[in-house]
Amino acid sequence: MNEHTNEEILAKDDELSLIMLINKLQSSNDFKDLILPSDYMDRVARTAPKDILDVIARVTETLLWRINVPEDEIAIFTDNIWEGRKSMLFVNFEPYDFQATRREACEEGKEINVISLICKIFIKGKSETQIADELEDDISRISEICDTARKFTPEYDVEKIYEALHEAAAIH
Repeated sequence: MNEHTNEEILAKDDELSLIMLINKLQSSNDFKDLILPSDYMDRVARTAPKDILDVIARVTETLLWRINVPEDEIAIFTDNIWEGRKSMLFVNFEPYDFQATRREACEEGKEINVISLICKIFIKGKSETQIADELEDDISRISEICDTARKFTPEYDVEKIYEALHEAAAIH
């Protein structure tokens, strides 16, 4: 499938070409890069049997479900196919990079855990240097976290500390 360009597949101008295009979509960037001629879906819909359109709707639904597109957006996509608004198929799609979002969430979770650990040690009265030595971490990073944490005493709300650190980083 990947040996063929989208343009070569589009030239077939039939329902199989649409399924081939959908099959090539591996990421949200692929959605951004896919440009369908404005009347492509209408031309395919005119020649495709309803059974094939149902297959296309189900394939699209499965693909979107696998990349964690919200159910209400999936419904918009499939409704556009089933209700005859084929040219509207990708109009409402907002590309997502779910892998990047997942990586960011994982990194955020790790950072929040580190901040929480630093706060717990800091509350026990250890110095920034001692914390850096114990955690084998950079003293400047520990100092930045401790300085920010001081602003949130006595609760040391880790979420607020995390947000403040990221706001400060965004300014710099």
